[in-house]
Amino acid sequence: MNCPEIKIYDLESPLLLSVLDISTGHITQKDTELLEQNDCPVSGYPYGPKDDAYGHLVHLTNSPGDFEIEMSSAKKYGFSDAFIKVCKVARAKSCDYVRFDRDGAVYDLPTFDW
Repeated sequence: MNCPEIKIYDLESPLLLSVLDISTGHITQKDTELLEQNDCPVSGYPYGPKDDAYGHLVHLTNSPGDFEIEMSSAKKYGFSDAFIKVCKVARAKSCDYVRFDRDGAVYDLPTFDW
């Protein structure tokens, strides 16, 4: 088995990742519950103190084909249209992650009071 060559980065030009910071108010409570399921098709990680998460950090694959498959799987799994839209907007802006944070930025998008 051939392993791909590992790129070594110089600290003078580090690999930087892009994150969309957005309020958890832009997704449903069910979306946050789905992100915590072991079989969730979306790579989401809660952060904050145990039993009082501030939100979730969601990884967005950078392969366009894989991203569409992931979003289709997320929709079938039960994620809201609002969650899918936020992820698609973030991917269109070349973001690597979405940080759904209870104190995150509020945008001109639908919100949910939960």
